[in-house]
Amino acid sequence: MTRRVRPRKPKFQDPRKFFIIYNRDTGWDYAKHIHDGLHKLGVNTFLDTEDIEEGLSKPQWRAQRDAAIENADVFIFIVTAGASISNEVKHELKKAREGEGKVIKAFVHVHVWKIRSEHIIDIDGDRIDIMKFQVCEFRSEFELLREVVRSASIVRALRF
Repeated sequence: MTRRVRPRKPKFQDPRKFFIIYNRDTGWDYAKHIHDGLHKLGVNTFLDTEDIEEGLSKPQWRAQRDAAIENADVFIFIVTAGASISNEVKHELKKAREGEGKVIKAFVHVHVWKIRSEHIIDIDGDRIDIMKFQVCEFRSEFELLREVVRSASIVRALRF
C-alpha cells in the first residue's frame, strides 16, 4: 500500500496580502523565490506569473492584476540591476502609491547601488526616488527571502 503524503498547512496565516512588483527580464527568479517561500510560511502572496491564469487577453490579465493591487496591503518591490523599469512596473507602483495605508518595501540588488540613475523612476512626470521607500539591499535570492520575512515582521508573528 502506498502512503500518500499531504502537504502541511502552515500553522500561521498572515492576514495581510502581499503583491510582488518586479521586472521580468532580471527579477523573475527573485520574485518566484519570494512567492514560494512566503507561501510555505502561510503568507498570501500575489505573483502575476503564478496567480493569473494563462491564456487571458491583455485587458483581462490587467484587470486581474489591478484587482490584486487593490486588495494588497504590502508591496514588495524588487529592484534589479541592468533592467529598465517597464511600463507594467510603473503602473503597479503608481497604483500601489494611490492606495491609502499601503506599504511599499523596496529590495534593491547590491549592484544597483552603483548606478544612481536607477534610483529615480519617472511615472507620468512624477519622479519617484526609490530610496524614499523602506529599502533593504540583497545579494542573493536566499538573502532576499530572509530580508523580506524579517522586514515584514513575519518572523515575529511565527514565534507565537
